[in-house]
Amino acid sequence: LECEIVAGSANNQLETPEDAERLAARGILYAPDFIINAGGAMAFGLLHHGLATPDELEDRVAGIGATLDDIFLEARELGVGPLEAARRRAARRLQRPGDAST
Repeated sequence: LECEIVAGSANNQLETPEDAERLAARGILYAPDFIINAGGAMAFGLLHHGLATPDELEDRVAGIGATLDDIFLEARELGVGPLEAARRRAARRLQRPGDAST
């Protein structure tokens, strides 16, 4: 690839998790699809089930960029790739299902 970023629309652009590390080794930033495309899941989960208003959903979707920034920062601080940092964040989030802040 001759690009600076891989940020696909959905369904994981990587054939294997190791591909994220291969991208990093070539200086290509990988933005995990399950983070950058979380708006669709939030729309279905929150709106469809009456758990948020459209305005609340819009606010949460607007926060996806900040979440991605946090993941990139965590990855740098821990010396791991963005995929690993995103997976760690998802695992923390799943451990506290009532708290949408992480």
